[in-house]
Amino acid sequence: MLRRGLKETPKRVSRFYYFEILGTAVFAITGVLAVTRRGLDVFGALVLGVVTALGGGTVRDVIIRVPVLWIEDFNYVWAAAIGALAAFWIGSLFRSTYRTLLYLDALGAALFAVIAADRRSSPTSADRWRSSWACSPPSAAG
Repeated sequence: MLRRGLKETPKRVSRFYYFEILGTAVFAITGVLAVTRRGLDVFGALVLGVVTALGGGTVRDVIIRVPVLWIEDFNYVWAAAIGALAAFWIGSLFRSTYRTLLYLDALGAALFAVIAADRRSSPTSADRWRSSWACSPPSAAG
């Protein structure tokens, strides 16, 4: 509880924060575009997009034993949901730029591998092993 007159200081935003949010939305978009022609409804697209966008990072954070990012900051879930819904409703717009989205998807996977190494940089050998495994979810997805 804060005393009267004191304001809570905002959390420090990492240097990659906005790239992470954008990458999360792009992962959701590419995940939904991969299956939209299969007769998916809006709820299925939303679930698929969010799981696609957040699943690899969740596995990464569990492996390297750090708090799961989207639980600490719900903006990642919002970005994934907005990306998934946008891909569902205006998918034709994204299909015309699908090749660009695939490049952004690959760039996002590389960025998230760097972020994983940055999130868990520690000198012990066990932690180095975990950090190398942290790069495998983005590598497996791409």
